[in-house]
Amino acid sequence: INYNFDERYLFEANLRADASSRIAQENRTTFLPSFSVGWRISEEAFFPDNNILSTLKIRGSWGQLGNQGALTNFNYTALIDLSASTPIIGGTPRLGGAQTRMANRDIKWETTETTNIALDATFFRNRLGLTAELYNRLTRDILVAVTIPTSTGLRPPTQNAGTVRNSGYELALNWKDDIGEFKYGARFNFHDNINEVTNLNGLPELPPSNDQITRLGEPINSLYGLNVLRFYTEDDFNTDGSLKEGVPSSFSNVRPGDFLYEDIDGNNVINDDDRQILGNGIPRMNWGLDLYASYSGFDLSVSFLGVGKRDVVLKRFIGYPLINESAWSTLFEWQLEDYWTPQNKDARFSRFEDGLNRVNNFRVNSRYIFDASYFRVRNITLGYTLPNQLTSKIGIASFRIFISGQNLFTVSNLPKGIDPLIPFNTSGNFYPVTAVYTGGLSLNF
Repeated sequence: INYNFDERYLFEANLRADASSRIAQENRTTFLPSFSVGWRISEEAFFPDNNILSTLKIRGSWGQLGNQGALTNFNYTALIDLSASTPIIGGTPRLGGAQTRMANRDIKWETTETTNIALDATFFRNRLGLTAELYNRLTRDILVAVTIPTSTGLRPPTQNAGTVRNSGYELALNWKDDIGEFKYGARFNFHDNINEVTNLNGLPELPPSNDQITRLGEPINSLYGLNVLRFYTEDDFNTDGSLKEGVPSSFSNVRPGDFLYEDIDGNNVINDDDRQILGNGIPRMNWGLDLYASYSGFDLSVSFLGVGKRDVVLKRFIGYPLINESAWSTLFEWQLEDYWTPQNKDARFSRFEDGLNRVNNFRVNSRYIFDASYFRVRNITLGYTLPNQLTSKIGIASFRIFISGQNLFTVSNLPKGIDPLIPFNTSGNFYPVTAVYTGGLSLNF
């Protein structure tokens, strides 16, 4: 339903129905409404005609969307796996089957509810444009696998067991003008988002998974690891190589130059119970800037972008030196520049491994977490269009030649060779971002 009264009062309402065969029949279909309203204040009779504020509009919306992408087929029913059981009957193995995953017939759609309010305005005879928006996005009934007692012998079922809030603001500015034949403009956008887990069906947190944890009051899938206090030193050991009283023991027989982690529970033993939230990979303070200009057939455009806050962890092949997993070893220049030696005790990384103490040092910890904020020159394009007076004589409507470069320059705090857009919890399975140079021409007849 769409209603427009005199180009001043705007209203729109939608209702959609989604159904999925991955959900049991009683919850299979969900109805998702949404509506929006707008008021074009600049169309009112009382709006003054001036050279500063040209147009003004306020708008707001509320709506819901559904998601079932976390589900696989037949989550809601008990399946028998014929490869999961081979009973011995009469001394002979027989083909058998067993249920491997607990079913949950109460699964329903994950629902995201978004509320926003925004302002659109233009200034100086529409040369300057402004859009400012506040939003609150609440995702309910998040589909996750909640741990069940191991005595069941089954994998946990998928459940609707969480609520996550994303709230923030967006700002966009654009300017366009011309001075005679010279035309120029700029577009700037900025977006900040705060992610927070607000409900886990009464649980304080979900069990850690893949070095990540979902905890009440924290961003979803926060990075979970050990905080490095310092290195073990010679003063921490007795003459026989044992640790002195009061020095926490760790995952293996440590030596000087190994990481000494923070003992969270104070039991003088470092283990997985001492892990804590060290960061998260959800980008914050995203921004972009586009500049463009044209004069006498020449045109130039430059595009920048960046992120103000984001964490990444580098582990295994991309982070740990001389890991030697399955006969593969890695060693990067930045690791060689800052590892512990008796002469470099203020290093960032632990001593190089001899294969005996990998258990302690090669764990997700604060020394392998990096600031992934960045600034990038995304694109520069320079072109020239021949005058129409010239091209029309040879039967060509337009002729333009151009050169362009993409991903030309990046500034970040990551080690050399590591791109800031790598996955959050990466082991090195990604392709690097490459610079691309292009030249060409465009003909229209």
